Amino acid sequence: MNRGVTLPELVITLTLVSMVVGIAAPRMSGPLDTLAVEHAAGEIAGAHARARVTAVVESRLALLHVGPDSMVLEVVLDGGPQRRWAMPGPSRFDVAMAGASGRSRFPQPASPPAFRTPPGR
Repeated sequence: MNRGVTLPELVITLTLVSMVVGIAAPRMSGPLDTLAVEHAAGEIAGAHARARVTAVVESRLALLHVGPDSMVLEVVLDGGPQRRWAMPGPSRFDVAMAGASGRSRFPQPASPPAFRTPPGR
């Protein structure tokens, strides 16, 4: 009984596998690109939420700078802006931003509303 494979069998098998991979690989790039863009958008949305929470918690103006290579959160103090947080931008996911880099301002909230219990409760 022979164990193993012959060289022609191996060549045919590798040729068929490479043809299947050659057909399937280009079709996978679309979904992978979509996942990268969705992940980068989620990171930017998370940075916006973090900036808003920072403005509310610290009762100060918060500035979020979003660029292709970095996202930076600063809080404006009496002496000027102070960096609170920074992370790499969307380019780390091989995602390009359209348009210029953005800067968002999150104003400090007004004093919280006074809650009163209605009469009779």
